[in-house]
Amino acid sequence: MSRDLPREILGSLCMEPALLEGLDLTANDFPAGRYREVFEILSAIWEDGRPKEISIAILAEKLGGNEPYHFISSFYTGLQSPSAEGLAMACRAMRKKAITARILTQVERQAKSGELSLEEIRADLVEYDQLNNPEAVFQSSLAERGAHSVKIRPVPWLWHGVMPTHMSTAITGDAGQGKSLVAVDMAARVSSGLPFPVYDKPSPTVCGHVFYVTSEGVPEMILVPRLMAAGADLSKITIIEGMYLKKDNFSMFDITQNLPHLECRAQDFPDLKLIIVDPIASFLPERINPNQTNAVRQAMDRISNLAYKLGIAAPTVMHFNKSSGGRAIHKTSGSGQFEASVKMSWSVIRREDDPRNVRVLVPQKSNISGCDKSLSFSIHPVEFPAPEYPGEIIDTAKIIYGDHVDEDPETLISPPIENDNHVASARRFLSLKLAEGTTLYAKPLIDEAEEQGVPKWALYKAKDRMGILHDKEGTFQGRTFWYQSRDKQS
Repeated sequence: MSRDLPREILGSLCMEPALLEGLDLTANDFPAGRYREVFEILSAIWEDGRPKEISIAILAEKLGGNEPYHFISSFYTGLQSPSAEGLAMACRAMRKKAITARILTQVERQAKSGELSLEEIRADLVEYDQLNNPEAVFQSSLAERGAHSVKIRPVPWLWHGVMPTHMSTAITGDAGQGKSLVAVDMAARVSSGLPFPVYDKPSPTVCGHVFYVTSEGVPEMILVPRLMAAGADLSKITIIEGMYLKKDNFSMFDITQNLPHLECRAQDFPDLKLIIVDPIASFLPERINPNQTNAVRQAMDRISNLAYKLGIAAPTVMHFNKSSGGRAIHKTSGSGQFEASVKMSWSVIRREDDPRNVRVLVPQKSNISGCDKSLSFSIHPVEFPAPEYPGEIIDTAKIIYGDHVDEDPETLISPPIENDNHVASARRFLSLKLAEGTTLYAKPLIDEAEEQGVPKWALYKAKDRMGILHDKEGTFQGRTFWYQSRDKQS
């Protein structure tokens, strides 16, 4: 005769309600109906008063309905005084039966409809396997290792100094300034094996597959023409717009639920190098408030974990908020965890004072290195014939990278309110320094100015207005120095 496990467990909890503290039980572990109701009542009584035992009469009164006393008294039939170990074993056996029932229900559903939820069955089988392991029930331990045993390794880069692999990064900025074009350019370079611009040192050429997760509803008019203009190999780019839960039942991609599908699909592309999510806010479910710290962090950590498991770069595109001023790190819209969760963050800034309308890729945050250089780029229109529409022209755009920008990243991203007195002081300071005729190395020059009360942003503003130029000794790692052009000297 088979055991009625839910009755045994509920009876044990009536006799020793303190055992609830050591069990990872929920109402959903019990069969639907009165068993769940009794468990919920037991839990509520325990939370209210921590009684040594719970009487049949109290349970029957709270349960109500037909013959509750007879139903509850049946819990005690043949029941012995419970032990923590015996109760844990009974709970494990009950869960195994429930999992088996769920799997059978799924198979029956498949037989009727021709559909099968592989993800649900896979999760059930994993849980069943854990329940079959007694150590998983009775033992737990810290996931720990001594620091001395960790084998350190250099940070692997997709784009050296800009885009690491095995971790997530961010590309932020105001709408319409070129964030997506930067992401498209990266996708094109990876798909075609084109080199990245030199940031701090040359990057090895990378060629592989790209997943582009996008909410752009018309990729045939915007995203794909941009990829073509950037020189992408379209055969190596997979555009992911959402999920089909059932046939013709489309839903938006959800990073809190659907990343396992992405990981599974990645197994079909062993050369996968890059997953772009553009923009990240479109792929948070409605239940998550983008300003909610814990929920945003958990969602973003899922992307970081996936990047590490697959060994790929995972940039996410984010928008700036509408506020002005404040530190650059607080410019990203929504919870600060959008920025805190990534290892590197880059902002796309438009140079309003530049007649060429240059954009700048600015380092906003780095947990890897002290990056402080920005990289300029410009947006260029591109036209080419529409392959499927004779006589029609596709109008799109691409970016072309330029020189490094020697300007304070904090000032570029979040310019301070200009104070003419500060700028005037900076001009006087620079005029005196230029008159000395010594080499003006940027870092000590800025440090000395700040010691004299001249803010860094004002020094850069005065530098631009006075036509002072900058250059670098040697290549890449050389010191930056400022100097006056010959025209200005004469």
